[in-house]
Amino acid sequence: MNLPKTAYLWAALLILAIVVSGRIEKKAPDGAAPLTGTNFQEVIGAEQQTRLGFSSLLASVPSRSTEALESAYKTYSKLALQRPVPNSTRRALIIGGALKKPLAEKLVADLKSDLNGLKTPAIERDAELRLWEALYGAGKAKAEPGDEARIKQMELGTLEDRALADLYTKLGRKADAETATTRLTSTATSYLLKAGTTMLFMLLSGLFGVGLLVLFLVAACTRRWQLIGRIATQPQRVPPGPLLDAFLFYMALYRVVGVILGFAVSKINLSSPVPLLLLVQFGTGAGAIFYALWRARQYEGSLLDLGWTKKNLASNIFYGYAGWCATLPVLILAGLISQKIFHGSNNAPNPVLPLLASDKSIIDRLLIFCLAAIGAPLFEEFFFRGTLFASFRKTTPWVVAALLSGAIFAMVHPLQDWIPILALGFSFGIIREMRQSLVPGIVAHFFQNTMAFLMLSSIFGLIK
Repeated sequence: MNLPKTAYLWAALLILAIVVSGRIEKKAPDGAAPLTGTNFQEVIGAEQQTRLGFSSLLASVPSRSTEALESAYKTYSKLALQRPVPNSTRRALIIGGALKKPLAEKLVADLKSDLNGLKTPAIERDAELRLWEALYGAGKAKAEPGDEARIKQMELGTLEDRALADLYTKLGRKADAETATTRLTSTATSYLLKAGTTMLFMLLSGLFGVGLLVLFLVAACTRRWQLIGRIATQPQRVPPGPLLDAFLFYMALYRVVGVILGFAVSKINLSSPVPLLLLVQFGTGAGAIFYALWRARQYEGSLLDLGWTKKNLASNIFYGYAGWCATLPVLILAGLISQKIFHGSNNAPNPVLPLLASDKSIIDRLLIFCLAAIGAPLFEEFFFRGTLFASFRKTTPWVVAALLSGAIFAMVHPLQDWIPILALGFSFGIIREMRQSLVPGIVAHFFQNTMAFLMLSSIFGLIK
């Protein structure tokens, strides 16, 4: 492969950016040790079990409700001792109170240590410790009216209403306690209904996908590609070298700008990094597309050579949904394998996921949706299935090109996601080859990220 000299420059900048970013000490927004992918999955599971436990749908099955809350309590207690984050301990204390457990002195001591680590003023620390003793302890501590504001400042999510209900009960405000309990039950039940709807849609799509996957395998084995609407491979005018050069430019630009802005943001106090992340994603993505187009035009190519075409738009959109459905069964299997291999991994999760879990602003959530469900499908498909896949496709069979581009796609994601992301990237490469267009892959990518967004949003607060 005859690479342009600029490709070596982009590769060097990319490696430098990766090394520099790896050396920058990464702290969680709360000042604690970095959140791992395993920790984040545990938090998701605990939040789901918490909602199950407080949902009115399980009111008629007390044993199931207790089982769910016990699971959440154990997870939050474990996380409280693993990471110096007060909210994990607070959640464990609240759920323990709901289960009528004695106040766990070990958790109280851990909370005190966490608050000291955050340099909380002694008067505020002692007031909070007195609050938990008053709500769930057997001592002489008394609840105070000012504790209501204190609880609301803790960002406890769904459990805020449970803590408030317990406080109002202690203060003798029966009506307020009932209101908070009703609100908690409503929120928990709403989550189950909305999450259930999303999961039902994915289940039906997956069942549809099993049939499509069988059809694809039949078409591949018998070479009867007309069964799945394959379009003949189009001639590629742009050589692989310039295509790979454009891909490396995109990766280097995104990484370098990200490192520079990340360093700058660490020196200033931003209320939310989400708008900046969106600006970086769309700014670097658009700039890299113009660079790729400039490279293509040097060889009398165009966006068509990179897979960007409006031809057969309606059928390609449907093909994208069908391709996503066919990918779902493979993703589930890949996810199960990944959990067995990478469970307990200390690698950080996808950075967008903790943002979705922590941001309470509706505007930020919508911007995160643009990041995950619009920007990521658009730019990642253009460069991974456009320039990168096309560069491999010039010299290798399409199966190899899809596998190689999928493997590199996986490598830019967190370690614990490599196997499912490889499966996803490989599937998107196949879709790209079958239709000679990026549109189906963008649509499939959109569905995948949108489903993840909806599930997490229903857990962490936007969808109520």
